[in-house]
Amino acid sequence: MKRVLCFLILATATAIAQTEAPPQEKKQPPGQTDTTSDKKPGDTKVPDASTVPVLDGGIGPCSAEFHVTDAKNKPIYNTQVHTLIKYGAFGVKKLDLQGSTNVDGKIKFTGLPDSNKRPMVFDITQGEKSAQRAFDPGLSCHPIFAVILQ
Repeated sequence: MKRVLCFLILATATAIAQTEAPPQEKKQPPGQTDTTSDKKPGDTKVPDASTVPVLDGGIGPCSAEFHVTDAKNKPIYNTQVHTLIKYGAFGVKKLDLQGSTNVDGKIKFTGLPDSNKRPMVFDITQGEKSAQRAFDPGLSCHPIFAVILQ
C-alpha cells in the first residue's frame, strides 16, 4: 500500500512540475545560430554575396577553406561542399555539414576536430561536375584547398 501511495505522489508531482515549467528554448545544433530573433520589422538587410560563408562544426580548433574554380580558373558560384564527420568513441557521434560557395567560389568550415582516426572527405559538386578532397588534421590543421571542377 505504501509503494502505491509513494508512486502516486511521485507521478502527481512530476505531472504538476511539467505543466508549470516555462517553455524551453529550442536548442540549436552546433554551428547554427538563430537569426530570427535578431531581426526587427522592416529590417531587410541582404547579406553581401562576396562574404565568405563560414560553417562552424563546434567540435575542434581546425578549419578547412575551399576555393572552387572551373578549368578556365573562374570561380564557381553555388557549388555544394558536403562532409560527414564521425567522431567520439567508436565514431558514434556524427556531424553533417553542407554549404555553398559565394560568388568568389569560396567557403570555409571551422570548428573541425584536430584528431580523427580517418581523414574527413569533403564532396564538392556543381551540377554534373564533382570532386573530393581528404582533410587529415594530423598533417595540416588549417588547409586551403584549391579545387578545379572539370
